[in-house]
Amino acid sequence: MLKDFTRPTLVMRGEKSRAFFALISEAITKCVPGAQQVILQNVNHDGPCRDPAAFTAAVFEFLSRLE
Repeated sequence: MLKDFTRPTLVMRGEKSRAFFALISEAITKCVPGAQQVILQNVNHDGPCRDPAAFTAAVFEFLSRLE
């Protein structure tokens, strides 16, 4: 089903995320055509809370490429 998903997709995870979450994000990135993965540095699965500036920058960068 993911191979048929055509919407722009941003997949994020923390550099220190558990292996389970890293594997899932890798799988999604590989299965969704054109998906982009961003790894937030020095955080785990709670990256958006721990580093909101990096999270927001990644989202804005992704969205700026869509225009």
